[in-house]
Amino acid sequence: MSETIRAFDMSKYQRIIATEGRIRGSFHVRGSDPGTIWITAHDVVIYDEARFSGRVYGSKDLRGSVENGVATISKRSIPDSLLPDVEEVWDLMLRTLVLVAQAFTEGIGSLVVEEAGS
Repeated sequence: MSETIRAFDMSKYQRIIATEGRIRGSFHVRGSDPGTIWITAHDVVIYDEARFSGRVYGSKDLRGSVENGVATISKRSIPDSLLPDVEEVWDLMLRTLVLVAQAFTEGIGSLVVEEAGS
């Protein structure tokens, strides 16, 4: 018995977006036009200020969304043991999610940069 197999590119609706900086790694991003963009840590490290060491966050550790340029993260979705590290960089994490969403909406190959201090 033969079975039909289909494969297709979902890049319009979901992609992996990478970041560099104190929050470095890759995020799984899903969205639709127009609407909320859902962002999940795929393999993300939040480094200490000296960038000497950091903690790794995966898909069960950090989830957020961006809607109309505003990022939200539910603190309840972050494990208690990891929450203090995320709270330490809360504003930076929200800005990072907005940039990730912007890269997602601008399309494949886009590069979005936020300069330090902006």
